[in-house]
Amino acid sequence: MSPSSFYSMSLRECDMAIEGHFDAMKRDYHLNFLSVYNATGLIQGGKKFKEVNPFKDEKKKKKPTKKERDETLEFLKSKI
Repeated sequence: MSPSSFYSMSLRECDMAIEGHFDAMKRDYHLNFLSVYNATGLIQGGKKFKEVNPFKDEKKKKKPTKKERDETLEFLKSKI
């Protein structure tokens, strides 16, 4: 960024740029931490170690069963 464009920014734009920079630093730190964690675990953990993939979403929602959906529907109908 050139100095003239920096000085022409509003306070809000500066705040957004700084916030984005800090978010990028946090993301880079997190990725670096996970890469070191995985490397150390693979070297010292052997076959028992399970790698952590930062790009794969580990949180999978379980699908509700038909019985649970029916119970929720009946509960909502009773409230209306």
